[in-house]
Order: sequence, then structure tokens, then C-alpha cells
Amino acid sequence: MFTNLGIAGLVPKFIYDYFPTKLRGLGTGLIYNLGATGGMAAPVLATYISGYYGLGVSLFIVTVAFSALLILLVGFDIPGKIINYPWLNNWRLYD
Repeated sequence: MFTNLGIAGLVPKFIYDYFPTKLRGLGTGLIYNLGATGGMAAPVLATYISGYYGLGVSLFIVTVAFSALLILLVGFDIPGKIINYPWLNNWRLYD
């Protein structure tokens, strides 16, 4: 519990490094909502897989799958590439 509280305070700092000032709210909301979607999908997938392989194996499979996805995203620097897309210049950030 205390580890999660410590990490939760550092997450916005790391998120803000990926997004310019004009897009920080958008980036923070996007990342937190994707995390919530993953938090919703993991138990559903683990329950589905546990019908075939058992609970321990299904939790292992889901953990490895989500960890591999995270490693791929960080390894290929996906957030850094999104920032440099040309279509971001066409967004109306202010009215």
C-alpha cells in the first residue's frame, strides 16, 4: 500500500516530461484512462483464462502480457513519437 502511494506521487512528474505544456492535461487524462482500462481488463482476462488453465497460471499469463506491452511501449518510445506527429499542430488548443 505504501509503495503505491509513493509511486502515485511520482507518476505525474514522469507524464509531464512526455507532453508539452499545452497538451499536459490531455496527456495526463489519456494515460490515466488507459491505465484504468487496463485495470478493468486484467481481472476479466484472468477470470476467462482461469477457466482453461487455473487461477495461478492465468494471473501469470496476464501479468506477463501486460508487462510485455509496457516494455514495448517504453522500448519503442511510443509517447515520444506521438508528440512529434504533425497533426498535433492542427489541434485547437484555445478558443
